[in-house]
Amino acid sequence: MNRSEFEQNYIVPPGCTIQECIDDSDITRNELAGLMGETLTDINKLMKGDIALTNNMAIKLEDIFGISYAFWNQLQKDYEKERTERSN
Repeated sequence: MNRSEFEQNYIVPPGCTIQECIDDSDITRNELAGLMGETLTDINKLMKGDIALTNNMAIKLEDIFGISYAFWNQLQKDYEKERTERSN
């Protein structure tokens, strides 16, 4: 198989990128939950892709990590699109 034939066989939720930011920032998920005004349970669900990243969450992530809310929103849109395409 050449590179142009490679097809990713998994879907990456926005939570994977959030976890990378957490790791780079040396904060915990619990601390992130507090900063975002969310429960730890909801943060864990977000990380697994079990709940969607909302616009409000994206704005809070921008404040915390300095990465634009548009980036976070696009990650969520891409994730949802990929899930929909794979379910058809």
